[in-house]
Amino acid sequence: FLTPSKGWVLSDLIGQDVVQVLQRIIYQKQLKVKITALINDTVGTLMACAYHENTCRVGVILGTGTNACYFEDINKIHTIFDRAVLPTDATEMIINTEWGALGEGGCLDMLITNFDREIDRISNNPGIHIFEKLISGMYMGRLAAEVLASLINQGIILKTQRDHKQSYRYYGPFHALYMLQTSHISEIELDTGHTFANTRNVLKKLGLDYATNTDCAVISYTCRLISRRAAMLTAAAIAVLMKRLHENKQVAMKKICIGIDGSLYRFHPRFNMVIQRHLKILAPVLLNYELRISADGSGIGAAICAITANDARQALRKGEIQKSSFYQQHNRIP
Repeated sequence: FLTPSKGWVLSDLIGQDVVQVLQRIIYQKQLKVKITALINDTVGTLMACAYHENTCRVGVILGTGTNACYFEDINKIHTIFDRAVLPTDATEMIINTEWGALGEGGCLDMLITNFDREIDRISNNPGIHIFEKLISGMYMGRLAAEVLASLINQGIILKTQRDHKQSYRYYGPFHALYMLQTSHISEIELDTGHTFANTRNVLKKLGLDYATNTDCAVISYTCRLISRRAAMLTAAAIAVLMKRLHENKQVAMKKICIGIDGSLYRFHPRFNMVIQRHLKILAPVLLNYELRISADGSGIGAAICAITANDARQALRKGEIQKSSFYQQHNRIP
């Protein structure tokens, strides 16, 4: 375990093997459960999607956090400890990109606004997981709140309350806006006309039922810009993985499926549309691709991986696969 993210404080686990720690707790609880495989949600999403569509080469999570994995040519992976543990016909391995950490070296600085810097500053992990803070569901609501609070300070929105600076109601808009969640942004993004019915409904929930039509228009537009930027950056990241697969000659069939799961992707009404629009510009030429929702990919994919890992252990016991010296030394495979 390296470092926690998304609000978790797990300092005692840093540097420890989480499987061993979890298995020890399971034994202490006298539960008859043996950990067969440890995967993250991106791999689960990819495996669940690939079970139904064998052209699936990428798994993406767009929810509270964000991450992606993809199939890499095994000859290009130089950190495998011992290839003897791999089946002799293995040509690929799933690589977890941890793309949420992109930007820690400053490569995204040209995209960062003062609002993004504030989100990073108040987070539990300042200075890291920059890309995740630009696009994931955990931060989108707070980012919108920071922008809208600035607009209030400038007298652009909710101006009717600025005449009562000493009253509780003056501070009310700020307090209410900081209750804005990503789910609220998804609801606001459902608006299609100029009545802003969904925007008004969200503001009413937050106690801002006095908002004018202009207020609603500005708030709706702000949420749309933040959502659009997140989806455009997601499209760019997916396109990079497509290009990688294309360069590896893994897409000779001229088709690739990308499995996606996560609440942001599933419930935001415009996210998929914006991603698709920009992939048409960014994806490799002549490459057919499909974005497919891999619902409950983490759970289904984990089950598939557990079965596969168990079958591999059975094969090892029967001598059908050579056991690697690395795994023998570390007792990873009984």
